[in-house]
Amino acid sequence: MAGIGFKLARMAQVGGIGGVVAAASHGAIISSGPWLMAAGAVIALEAWGQQHAGLAATGALQTILVYAFSLSALAAAPTIAVATRVMSDLLYAKRHEQVPGILVAALASAAAISVPVGALVYAFSGLAPVDQLAATAILTLLAQIWVANLFLTATRRHWAVLTGYAGGIGVVVVIGALAPDVSMRGLLWLTLAGVAVTTILLVRAVRHGFLAPPIWPTEWAVAHRRHAHLAIGGTLATLAIWIDKWITWYAADDSVAGLSMLRFHPVYDPASFLGLLSLVPGLTLLLVATETRFDRSFAVLMAACTGTAPIAGIRRARRALINTVLHDVRLLTVAQATIAAALWVLAPELFKLIGADPRGIFAFRFTVVGAVFHLVALFFTIILSYFDLAGRVLIVWAMFFVVSAGTTLATVHAGFAWYGWGYLAGAVMAAMTGAMLAGHALWDLVYLLFVGNNPAVVGERRRWA
Repeated sequence: MAGIGFKLARMAQVGGIGGVVAAASHGAIISSGPWLMAAGAVIALEAWGQQHAGLAATGALQTILVYAFSLSALAAAPTIAVATRVMSDLLYAKRHEQVPGILVAALASAAAISVPVGALVYAFSGLAPVDQLAATAILTLLAQIWVANLFLTATRRHWAVLTGYAGGIGVVVVIGALAPDVSMRGLLWLTLAGVAVTTILLVRAVRHGFLAPPIWPTEWAVAHRRHAHLAIGGTLATLAIWIDKWITWYAADDSVAGLSMLRFHPVYDPASFLGLLSLVPGLTLLLVATETRFDRSFAVLMAACTGTAPIAGIRRARRALINTVLHDVRLLTVAQATIAAALWVLAPELFKLIGADPRGIFAFRFTVVGAVFHLVALFFTIILSYFDLAGRVLIVWAMFFVVSAGTTLATVHAGFAWYGWGYLAGAVMAAMTGAMLAGHALWDLVYLLFVGNNPAVVGERRRWA
């Protein structure tokens, strides 16, 4: 994504105030546009469904979609992590003709995981078999969308992402206008139609960016074994975000049975999802400014190491890199903390405005504070990824997952005033762990580059360092 950041940075530098605004808006669209559009579409569909299908049908659809979103992200996570690395290597080697084959393999791998997961989970929903089939199809297609979004960042056809989502939403709007009175099954198949159109448009946009015929990569299975640490890290990163919700669904005393054995929490879920949206400005800043600046500084250091610079010049480049990291983490923290403070104060009025349950204010506040540390942890994992220290990235997300799960289990019966503590505690621990591991790597970076993480010296052991 740093290459995208370069373009946005130039847009901000040469365009004056208008350029800054344009770069910020483009960054928000690229980093979080699909997320925001999907959330807005689901909210609009639920509001429309309450009027035309009733509260019971809309509640059932909400339960199906919440499980579909969470499980599709989990099903696609390991495939996306491996595909990212494989595709990056191909693009660096200028073997663009092999990317369509990786796309097909990634889509197939995500489907191979999501189909049985969806079939198993929705078997406990009490739905009719045809509705279970539709729900599983939605989950599977959402996993395909996660994969397609990754490949679209490589094509740099960013507006194609929004066009794909808009096309799917448009289909739902048109069909909904022609069929004003629907049942739960109608809502389910209406959603399936929109998700299917979005998937087709996104995959088509990727194929437009990479025109070579897809050829199945013969070393796809080998890539999964070689990059198993990346797959595990991607899975843990997804689990860390969702584990507190899953525990609250099944352990909290006031959770609700949405569909037979499929449960959700009417207080915590909306507050948590709304709080996570506060990440959008921070993700935009990460894309437009901080990662781009770090990439440039790291490139200077690598040029010194691979060129003819003396050791003093290499150390100066390392010190400059450390200063860049300190500057950027301070910028991210201050910007995101400012947003969190504003949302903390405005939470009562915001909940009153949208008509949400006021008991969720506690969870919302803890989530927006946790988002500050979540963003910091994400920043440090990006740095560790640049250094090819994927084992340390895995440790960061493992700490997030374990602490979030443990804290949520410890507080889930304490009442609604404690909802969100698990996510906050996990994010704090992940940020602290990331800072420690990245700081250690920065301090020993010259040794790591030449010896400690050099594949010619330590071989494959470096991947778990």
